Amino acid sequence: MRLHSFQHIPFEDPAGIARWAAMQKIPMTHTHWYKGESPPPMDSFDALIIMGGPMNIYEDHLHPWLAEERKFINQAVASGKKAIGVCLGAQFLADALGGRVTQNAQKELGWFPVEFTPEFQKVSWLAPVPQELTVCHWHGDTFSLPQEAILMGSSKACVHQGFVWRKQVLGFQFHIELSAGDLARIPEDFISEFPAGPWVQPVRQIISDAILYECDCQKFLFQTLDKFFDLASNHTPVEGSLRSGKVSTA
Repeated sequence: MRLHSFQHIPFEDPAGIARWAAMQKIPMTHTHWYKGESPPPMDSFDALIIMGGPMNIYEDHLHPWLAEERKFINQAVASGKKAIGVCLGAQFLADALGGRVTQNAQKELGWFPVEFTPEFQKVSWLAPVPQELTVCHWHGDTFSLPQEAILMGSSKACVHQGFVWRKQVLGFQFHIELSAGDLARIPEDFISEFPAGPWVQPVRQIISDAILYECDCQKFLFQTLDKFFDLASNHTPVEGSLRSGKVSTA
């Protein structure tokens, strides 16, 4: 299997997904859209990993490459490629499947619980799924649920926190991939972009609280990826990976 990731800003890389891929010895290539790079040939990868970013998927006037990326994602999904989206990536995938991306009623930034839906918990190839998980949120937009998609779960600030579609597409509105080490690499002024609100935590709290929740998030992410790709578990801990946000190559 071959993975290819789409990255939209320097510090929102595949993070925990890359750590999982390294443990499974799965190669991953990358397109950095913000650098002006072009996507790969469609036959050069088996699954697409679409990461987050501060832009809206329709801000073509600010980021002209968004139109090309949307077209490529639509083609990849239509051709049957598996795809995983995180935050902005989930919005791209919802759009590709006929959903609408709009502004959420609340800005959501920080560690808040997501309650998984009974329908998502009953998906046979995913089970077992916890009833609730505290995860890192960082978004102002949301999406409507595509036709045939199963809602993953909801938080108090956002109803649509993810979805699964036909075991081909998996979208996480929240940042299941981030550890304390990953968050520490994000410029503080960037994290502070959202104004104060009921669902916006201080930057220092976001980074410190990651230590409380990152292991449960990594466990859920790795188990979900194993099942999504029909792979046996290979979860030997990568020493220091969660603290540093890096994958050991030793």
